[in-house]
Amino acid sequence: MTEVMNAPKVGFVSLGCPKALTDSELILTQLSAEGYQTSKTFAGADLVIVNTCGFIDDAVKESLDTIGEALAENGKVIVTGCLGARQAEGGANLVMEMHPSVLAVTGPHATQEVMDAVHTHLPKPHDPFLDLVPGGFGERGTEGKIRAVRFARERKVPFLGICLGMQMACIEGARNTAGIAEAASTEFGPTTEPVVGIITEWMSEEGLQQRSADTDLGGTMRLGAYEAKLSPNSHVAAIYGGNDISERHRHRYEVNVHYRQPLEQGGLVFSGMSPDGQLPEIVERPDHPWFIGVQFHPELKSKPFDPHPLFKSFIEAAVRQSRLV
Repeated sequence: MTEVMNAPKVGFVSLGCPKALTDSELILTQLSAEGYQTSKTFAGADLVIVNTCGFIDDAVKESLDTIGEALAENGKVIVTGCLGARQAEGGANLVMEMHPSVLAVTGPHATQEVMDAVHTHLPKPHDPFLDLVPGGFGERGTEGKIRAVRFARERKVPFLGICLGMQMACIEGARNTAGIAEAASTEFGPTTEPVVGIITEWMSEEGLQQRSADTDLGGTMRLGAYEAKLSPNSHVAAIYGGNDISERHRHRYEVNVHYRQPLEQGGLVFSGMSPDGQLPEIVERPDHPWFIGVQFHPELKSKPFDPHPLFKSFIEAAVRQSRLV
């Protein structure tokens, strides 16, 4: 609790169109991943970010007024968004001309530039002790989750991806370590590189199950307990203490096994598979202190006084990480 209370706080105000909201999600996700607290108000913040809109006069006025209020109430302001890219009549940056005391100004789609400005004016706290990317449905927030996976991979922060979290780990690995720049999921729309997709056939206790991308999605989830085979000498085999497991599932999309070779060449190993070898159940990075993604939901077999072995090992890794800070 002390670490959270002492973390730098960034006030964040987002104005304007859905495009600005997408940028806001990316920035807020990165701030959280790096250990910053965030707030929707200026009060008590160590620094304020204003994500602006500059398409119509009323939006320009609202954005400029908000920047002025942030400067008056806080004094340390970074400006991003569409207004940040606009020029005044003389060719100067409009925001800098109207509010010369702002710390930095960027245009839209500039998450890294914003974070660079934050690092300059409000040095980040220690890296987080762990990184958990949970399950979910739909495209919203997934690019931020992919950035969180990359952060954990590059910074050697203990990482656990659950269901969609494992899928994001595979997409991140495909894009950044396997050279598949267009890697995506068919859940998010058509893609030329379906690293994650809807499976058409699988075996359950009731027998062969079938579906297609055109099938009514109602009742098409892979639900219930399924067995998996773990690779000998893998990290997960050591955690479980064996090579045969059964875990509960609740999902519709799967990692595409046809991408196994390029992903493993990039360091992401498929260490758990369905008994028929067709469905990836667990991935891990042997060159990382603790990096595991699982397609199933370990929380469904975990209890307060009898935690799932993955959670127990994950928290132990976080404790080790904390001692390095």
